[in-house]
Parts: sequence; C-alpha cells; structure tokens
Amino acid sequence: MFLFDSSALFKALQSRGVKFVFVATSIASTIYLASEVYPIQRNQQLLVTEGQKKQLDLFNDKNSG
Repeated sequence: MFLFDSSALFKALQSRGVKFVFVATSIASTIYLASEVYPIQRNQQLLVTEGQKKQLDLFNDKNSG
C-alpha cells in the first residue's frame, strides 16, 4: 500500500516538468517506493501499527482460498 503526501508529490512532479492531466501520471520509482506503508514500512510520515498491519493482512492473496 502506498500513501503519498500530495503537496510533496506535486512539487516533485512539477520539478520534473510533468503535465497534470489527473487521469494517469508517471511517478519516479524513488518517490513511489518512499511512499510505501505496507507490507514494508518505508513512509515515515504515516506509521502503520501492528494492529493495522494485521487488518491489512486480511486482504493479502495468501489468505484467500
């Protein structure tokens, strides 16, 4: 799961000269990876608790079937 700080994301995109079409926009892998909150906690602005991780685990494919 990836959560982005919209202000920082827009600034980063603007600095790369990306046009905003608000349908689909390419995001640099460094920005994308830095926003990950689950299953690997890379985003340090939004911390996911162990309880939240357990809840998110319920959506994992390994639990279906």
